[in-house]
Amino acid sequence: MYIPTDPASLALFESRIKKFIPRWGTESKGPNDHWLCTATPSQRYAKITINKIVYQVHVLAYVMKNKKRDQSLWGLHHCDIPRCCNPDHVYQGDCVQNVKDRTGRNRSHRGRHNGVYAVGPRNGNYKIPFPTIELMRKRRAEGLTYDALEAEFGMNRMQIFRYVHGVYRKAA
Repeated sequence: MYIPTDPASLALFESRIKKFIPRWGTESKGPNDHWLCTATPSQRYAKITINKIVYQVHVLAYVMKNKKRDQSLWGLHHCDIPRCCNPDHVYQGDCVQNVKDRTGRNRSHRGRHNGVYAVGPRNGNYKIPFPTIELMRKRRAEGLTYDALEAEFGMNRMQIFRYVHGVYRKAA
């Protein structure tokens, strides 16, 4: 994706990004200082549209901080949070680096990637045991949020919602 790096375009990008990243322009306080973009409500990569072109916000943040970018490379995250737009958490890499990074951090969700199989809940064909589903339902009834359940069980909130409400598997 082509991203202009001239000052006028960067000023336009910055004016748009300030609306969606409340922490934009503040000092990064380390590797756990995530700047979450509010432009995308899901856990996916944040995107904004400028002049009918869709941009990934973390890539724009990287370009605005470094004032340069090799157009053939991607914006990869040091952290594993797609909505994080802290430019200190983004680096440039190609497709091969992205795949190695994904499999090295065990983020390959489906099937076989570079000889590594996704195992457990990260595999799309994994069946959650009924005792785990019952525990999930109990914890939700106790008032835990879906964010807390997501952290506890290592699955995304939509999967948890479907198990809790019996969409995936009814009670045993």
